[in-house]
Amino acid sequence: MGRARYPAFFRDAARLETQAVELHVYANQAVPGLLRTEEYGILRAEALTPRESPAFIEKLLGER
Repeated sequence: MGRARYPAFFRDAARLETQAVELHVYANQAVPGLLRTEEYGILRAEALTPRESPAFIEKLLGER
């Protein structure tokens, strides 16, 4: 497999990404997926789909 070619403005970022050992994310609206607990997922799904049944919410969370 050949190396990907990036636009000039992104080449430094792509190079730095290959050397990264940590990921820092600022998300003020929601918790990033890898950090979500089951309880958070349930509460968020209920808030976004208030008319759905608990069975639907459970199915929705099981698919993620």
